[in-house]
Amino acid sequence: SSVRPVAELLGCSGLPPQQDPNTAYFRIEVIKVPVAAPQNATIVNTPRIFADTAGNIAGLWRGGSHGEGTQESARTDQCHDITAFPEVGLAAGACAGNGILLDISDPANPKRIAEVSDPNFAYWHSATFNNGGTKVLFTDEWGGGMAPRCQAKDKREWGADAIFDIVDRKLQLASYYKLPAAQGPTENCVAHNGSLIPVPGRD
Repeated sequence: SSVRPVAELLGCSGLPPQQDPNTAYFRIEVIKVPVAAPQNATIVNTPRIFADTAGNIAGLWRGGSHGEGTQESARTDQCHDITAFPEVGLAAGACAGNGILLDISDPANPKRIAEVSDPNFAYWHSATFNNGGTKVLFTDEWGGGMAPRCQAKDKREWGADAIFDIVDRKLQLASYYKLPAAQGPTENCVAHNGSLIPVPGRD
């Protein structure tokens, strides 16, 4: 969502990084919650997971179109959803204009190890691991869940699920999935929150 007002939470800033290097955008917050005393939860780290290799804060997708015949996607300055899989030491983030993979072997200090963008995606909304931690399903919130985005004229890759294999701790596109039934102009259709159903021998 938007950055909370500083009057509500001290230290919040919605300014661009050029005006405030402590901006609340372009980072995530790691919160430590004592199980026996959850009221004592505290932020223990605010890593800049979107920085580029040179350390520039706004390092990933700048927002806009990928070119003619592609989707218009949001600037990557926050994550809509991050799914953690502690057993395999990974987390996956659906982050506006990018899908990302994080190493969370040290939970307080997550490190981005891979990122992908996709000209078919409008807004990276959710990330879901398979049970083996070898695949991630990302969903595209095309139309914000309020628009008829499964019409016969729409591209099959737009507003779909994208399934990525994790190979050498990188993300490799495997396939897309979208409801095959075309819908009418008054029906809402969007790949919003994805799930993988475990079936013996496959996902």
